[in-house]
Amino acid sequence: MKLTNGIRNFNINNRILTWAFVGILLISGVLSGLAGLNMVSHVNSNLTLSTSDISVNNSWEYGSSEYDDGFAITQDSSGNIYLGGITKKTGQYDMILIKVDQNGNQLWNRTWGGSGSEGTAGLAIDTDGNIYVTGYTAMGAGLFDMYLVKYSSSGTRIWNRNRGFTLKTSFGHKIAFDSSDNPYVVGTHDSDIIVYKYSKTGTYQWNQTWDSGDSDHGYDILIDDSDKIYLVGSAKGVGAGERDVVILKYGTGFEGYTTWGGTEDDYGNSICSDATYLYIGGGTWSYGPGGQDVLLVKYDTSLNQQWNSTFGTATLNETSNSIAIYQNSIYLGGNVGMNNPIDDVLLVQMDKLVGLYLFNKTWDSGMGVSDLSDGIIYNSNGYVYMVATADYPDPTKSEIILIQWDLGETAGGIPGFRIEIIMIAMMIILPVILILKKKNKYLNFN
Repeated sequence: MKLTNGIRNFNINNRILTWAFVGILLISGVLSGLAGLNMVSHVNSNLTLSTSDISVNNSWEYGSSEYDDGFAITQDSSGNIYLGGITKKTGQYDMILIKVDQNGNQLWNRTWGGSGSEGTAGLAIDTDGNIYVTGYTAMGAGLFDMYLVKYSSSGTRIWNRNRGFTLKTSFGHKIAFDSSDNPYVVGTHDSDIIVYKYSKTGTYQWNQTWDSGDSDHGYDILIDDSDKIYLVGSAKGVGAGERDVVILKYGTGFEGYTTWGGTEDDYGNSICSDATYLYIGGGTWSYGPGGQDVLLVKYDTSLNQQWNSTFGTATLNETSNSIAIYQNSIYLGGNVGMNNPIDDVLLVQMDKLVGLYLFNKTWDSGMGVSDLSDGIIYNSNGYVYMVATADYPDPTKSEIILIQWDLGETAGGIPGFRIEIIMIAMMIILPVILILKKKNKYLNFN
C-alpha cells in the first residue's frame, strides 16, 4: 500500500483476502448455527467405498477349537475392553465374556450356560465397574428366555437371572443403567418390544411391552441423566411402509413414540446421545442410492427430528448395527456386500452437526468368507474398536475378532474446531475471489 496525493491505492489482492477471511468466519458461523434448526432431509452419500486397510492399526482373534462369534463390546473407565459372544467349546453354544487391555492382550475369559444353547447380544458396565451381559437362553420357562448375568471386574460371577413366558420367545438385546445403577434390558418378546427393570442386586422389578399391532423388535436402549428411557427398534404396524424405525420414550410412564421410514423396510438398531440430542443408527431400503444403505437420524429429546442422512452405493448393500459418539463425530459400525454375498466390516464417520459424511473404511480378513461386525466403541486412547466374527485365520471355524482403527486423531482434539465447516465456507468464498480477481486488477478508493 502507498499514499499518492491523499488517495490510497490499495491492491485488490489484499482487500479480497481480508473480505475472504471475514466471509469464511461469517459463513462458518451460519453453518454452525444450523444445529438449532429443525432440518428434515435425505442426504444421499453415493460415494466410493474405501478399502484402506492401512487405517487398521491392529486386529486380534480369540476363540476355541470350534466356533466362536463376537456380538458385543464395551469398555470400563480404565480403557479395558470387554467382548461378548458365543462359544461352542462345550458342544453347545454358551455365552462367553472376554476382558482385554487396549493392546488386545487377553486378561481373562468366562463362559456361562446350561444344557441348551445361549446367545449373547449386549454388554454394559455400571459405575462400580461391574459387567452385565444379556442375550437368550434355552433353559427356562419359555422356548427362549432373556437372561442377565452380572460379573465383577475381576471376572467373578455375582448373579444371573432369566425371565420368560411359557411357549414364548424372549430375547435380551442391550442394557442401560438409571441414576441408581439399576439395569434395564431392552429386547423382543414374541413380536413385541419389551423392557425389563432389575435392581442392582438382581431383584426383578417390572417389564413394559409395546405392540404396534404387527411384528416389532427392540434393539437398543438409552437412559439420560433425568432417567428418561429411550428404546429404539423397528415396527411394522405403524409408520409409512413395511418396517419403520421406531423410538419409544418412557418417564414415570409411557410418554410417546415416533417413527421414521418410507415405503420399504427401514429399521433402527442403535442409539447414542450428546446429552442434548439423540442419534439413531440403522438401515434403510426406502432412501439412498440403491439397495440397503446406512442410516443416521438426529432427534431432540422430545422426539422431534432434526435431520436424517444416508450413506451407500448404487450396487452394494450397506448396513449399520452399532453406534459411538466422540466430540463432533458419529461412528457407525456395520457391513458392506463388497463381493456379494460375501460381507466386509464397514466403519462410517459422520458429522453430528448436520449429518455430513466424512469417511468410510472397510476391513476384510482375506479368507474369502463373510466378516460380520456387531459392536463399536471410541476408546480413551484415541482409537475406534469394533468386534466382529470371521473365519480367520482358520477358514474351517469362526473366531471373535477385535479390530483397532487408527483414525489419525487424538483423544483431546481441539474444542470447537470444525474442519469440515471451514472447508465448506472456503468452497463458497474462493469462487468469488477468482471472479473478482479476473474482473478487476486494482481497486482505488478514498
